Amino acid sequence: MSQNSELSMSRIDARIPLTVRETIGRAAALQGRTRTDFLIEAALEKAERVIAEQTLIRLTLRDQELLAKALTAD
Repeated sequence: MSQNSELSMSRIDARIPLTVRETIGRAAALQGRTRTDFLIEAALEKAERVIAEQTLIRLTLRDQELLAKALTAD
C-alpha cells in the first residue's frame, strides 16, 4: 500500500484498572490478537451498534399500518 493511500491514523489513550487490562489481554490472547486489535474491533462494533440503535425507527405492526395509511392519505 502506498503512503498516499494509507488510512489516516489517530491515537486514543485511556487509563483503565489493571484488572480490566488483564481481562482484555486474556481475551485478545485467546483470539490470537493484540490488545490493540481487540480493542479497536470491540469499540468499533459497539459504536456501530449504538449508532444503529439510535437511528433506526422500530414500529409495531399496528404502527407500521398507521404510518402507511398516513403516508398514502390524500
